[in-house]
Order: sequence, then C-alpha cells, then structure tokens
Amino acid sequence: MRKTLIISEKPSAASKIAGALADGGALEKELNDVPFYELERDGEEILVAPALGHLFTLKNTEPIRDYPVYDVEWVPKYEANNTSGNSKAFIETIQELAEDADEFINATDFDQEGAVIGYTVLNFLCGDGASEKARRMKFSTLTAEELKESYENLLPSLDRGLIDSGIARHMLDWYWGMNLSKALTSAVEAAHDRFVKLSVGRVQTPTLNFLLDREREIESLGTKTTQ
Repeated sequence: MRKTLIISEKPSAASKIAGALADGGALEKELNDVPFYELERDGEEILVAPALGHLFTLKNTEPIRDYPVYDVEWVPKYEANNTSGNSKAFIETIQELAEDADEFINATDFDQEGAVIGYTVLNFLCGDGASEKARRMKFSTLTAEELKESYENLLPSLDRGLIDSGIARHMLDWYWGMNLSKALTSAVEAAHDRFVKLSVGRVQTPTLNFLLDREREIESLGTKTTQ
C-alpha cells in the first residue's frame, strides 16, 4: 500500500484535515510527544503530520563582526534562537514519518507564509526531491467539505510564485533588520560613547515613526489648548 505524508501548518489544522479525509475516523498517534494522524482513503495509507509554524529560519553563515552581512542560510529554528518551543520534536517527527512515504502533499495555508513553511519542511526534512514532486492542497477554510474537495483536486506541484515571494520577504526582513540595527547601534555608540543595542525592522521602524508623529501631534494639540 502506498503511503502519503500530508504536511499541515499546525497541530489543530492536522486534526481537521485528518478528520475530514477519514470522515472522523482518523487514528491519532504520538511520536516524540508530537501528535500525528493515520487513515486510509481510496486504498492508500495517509499520514497527516503538523509543523509548528515556521520550523526553519534564516541565520548568518559566519559570526557577525561587521556589516553589511548578506551570507545567510536556512537552519532549524531551534538552532537559531531559544524561543522556538519544542520545534525540534516536530522536526524529528516529520523526518521519521517521511522516511517511508512515497508521496508528499503540502497542506499549509495558501499564502506566502504557508508556502514557505511547507517548502522548507519538504525540502529539508523529507528527502531528496520531495519538494519537486510534492502536490498541493488549496483551501481557504478548514471545513470538512472544502478539505475533501481540496484533496480530490490537488494541484500538481507546489506554488512556486508564493514560495519565491515568501523567501524574498524573509531575506529582505533579515537584511534590513540585521544590517540597519548594526548600523544604528554603531552610530549611537560612536556619537555618545556608550553601547545601546537598538533594533530596526522593515515593518517595526515605520510603525514606530507613525506612532511618534501621532504622539507629537497630540502633544501639539495639548499645547495649543493651554495657551
């Protein structure tokens, strides 16, 4: 019997997908304390395994001594920071389940982030060629009816446009945040002869500037009222 591994974006989605495809009869199991599901459909064994959001992130390939830095690579999230929860267990579980799989399906959210989550899981955890031969479930809600329809009408390949744009956004965020944070921190240190670690972000910094402008506007109104 052929075995298909379906990758979902998170545990709650895995439960919904398995329940829909098995008409409520999926068998829930655990591996490394991570839940996954087994079921049969149309004479095929199906495993549904969850990611935990992003299991991989970008990290500099060499220690950062100066800026700008452009050499980055994808690494397991737990290797890059201490806030990744139990992502290591999810990575190990997917790797083990993928060993015997014949087919792969990406069933993460159909958007940039979902595309990157599914691609990195398939590319780094599921063996050579998994991301090239994987098919794609496309759905907008986790209703049983829509999930069944999505499975019956699989896209023949991953959504390369969403993957490429999602990866580009991740890299831009890293380049912008890391390099400008280093530059700003160095500038303040040079000007005031003291170290203050400052953070710059592609979304964060314009948002803070908007709040600053708004606060100044409010203060200005208060000044006019008291005159």
